[in-house]
Amino acid sequence: IMDKVEDLISEKGKLLEGVIPTLELLKTENIKIGLASSSHFRIIYAVLKQFKIEKYFEVVHSAELEKYGKPHPVIYISAAEKLNAHPAFCLVFEDSLNGVISAKAAKIKTICIPSEKLFSDTRFAIADKKLKSMSDFKKEFLYW
Repeated sequence: IMDKVEDLISEKGKLLEGVIPTLELLKTENIKIGLASSSHFRIIYAVLKQFKIEKYFEVVHSAELEKYGKPHPVIYISAAEKLNAHPAFCLVFEDSLNGVISAKAAKIKTICIPSEKLFSDTRFAIADKKLKSMSDFKKEFLYW
């Protein structure tokens, strides 16, 4: 299964619009960047390698190392610790409802970018901001 997922990432994977400019902005602002995912490390690194974005991340953490996955907050708490950052001073980008619940439970400001199909789902209202695309992210969102 993992081999097939890696093949699909390689053959059909697409980086979401706005990801590179957002990562560049964060780097320019000297903001440490971490990745906290429910996916297995093997899949995470396949994605990072495929899109040549591994250089942006100081920390890559998987729920595979945690007792609980999302929506439990431990994945974000652990990632913040690895970045030597307090969760209250972090910002999370999430596309899933479980991820938003996880980040908010960790007391982290959260920007959700749900799929077009789920954009009108009112449950995403618990996020601090909701964007249609990563391209809608603005520098001032870092300091609100």
